[in-house]
Amino acid sequence: MVMNGIILVLIIHIFLAVSEGIVFMFIILFALFLFSIRHKKVLNTVRNDDWKKIKKNMDKALKEYKKSEKYAKSNEYEKVIYHLTSAINLFPSGKYYGSRGIYKNCINDNNGAIEDLNKAIKAIPYEPLYWYVRAKIYYNKLNNKKFAFRDWKKAEQLGSVGAANALKKYFYDSEGNLLLDSQEKNNMNNVIQLKNNWIESKRKEIQDSPNLLDLLEETQINNVSYSKLLECFEWQYKRFKILVRDKFRCSDCGEYSEYNHVHHTYYLKNFLPWEIDDSALVSICKRCHSKRHEKENIHIYKNVNGRLIITKNQNSVCPRCYGSGYLPQFKHVENGICFLCFGDVINKTVFSERLSELSRYKETYNIKLLQDAFIDFTNSISISYYFDNILEKFHAEASDDDLPF
Repeated sequence: MVMNGIILVLIIHIFLAVSEGIVFMFIILFALFLFSIRHKKVLNTVRNDDWKKIKKNMDKALKEYKKSEKYAKSNEYEKVIYHLTSAINLFPSGKYYGSRGIYKNCINDNNGAIEDLNKAIKAIPYEPLYWYVRAKIYYNKLNNKKFAFRDWKKAEQLGSVGAANALKKYFYDSEGNLLLDSQEKNNMNNVIQLKNNWIESKRKEIQDSPNLLDLLEETQINNVSYSKLLECFEWQYKRFKILVRDKFRCSDCGEYSEYNHVHHTYYLKNFLPWEIDDSALVSICKRCHSKRHEKENIHIYKNVNGRLIITKNQNSVCPRCYGSGYLPQFKHVENGICFLCFGDVINKTVFSERLSELSRYKETYNIKLLQDAFIDFTNSISISYYFDNILEKFHAEASDDDLPF
């Protein structure tokens, strides 16, 4: 009986302690709730005060800008620049920088004008006037024809008639040919020669690749691996097209390289790697390619009446390279090809039916049409594209990466 009484007292003490703890926790939570409400009000007050200050400065800047317009009508450029500077100090917008750059040009402050126009173009790149004025300064005052041509060309693309007329007047003859002095002609000829050499090397490299019909002649369908398909002319052409489209730039880190990979964002059952739409392909460097496969699950779809449906039997991902087929940390061994899956990152069942179909009807496979399309595509690569995206971007030595991705 005494024992039961002791146990009852202990239970009561425990209940009271727990109850006190719950009450204490409730008080703490309520206090935190009140603090969060107060803190939110303070933050909102600060935000409102900041916005009021910004709005006030914007209004003052606009008044200064209107004053500058008034003095511009009477050609009082020093006063114009003074009020535009005041506007910029209050609210630094691209419009104010652009206007000040234009009027600095009027007082022959060339470097100041270029600096302001650079800021304006960075803020408002679609305004042709800023490109046009900067080109005039480069051509007339700084004797920099290359930059003048570049800026007038950009202004022309944005719809500037004045820029189009300037290009015709200063850079083209009556037949539309570029007017160049002897030094410029030599430089241009060198660029043309470099471009032609580059195109020729790419043609040889890709055309020397075996095509699908060659592969099917030499290899049984059951032994055709994904990596073998990527060595085919058809994929090499497709890969080159995507690299050219993306200007040889990695979509993740921005690295420029002729040796970047082309990544499939998804696969299609019974479609060969080059038969997938261009929108599903993206240029990517080797390291970012490995990271993508490590983080993402690349789905395999099947086309059912025009709809893409994920297949039940998804491709098993290699646990070593995570499906990229490449191990950049082992580049010195077999050029980094994964030593577990050997680059065969896609199950053969994904494309085996398609290969069987093409094997039965080889006469319908028009490889000549594709080869002609490749020649036409390489011919379409312009001098300006080569100059902007190849000659001035690639500084690294040729890679020894012979992976077909």
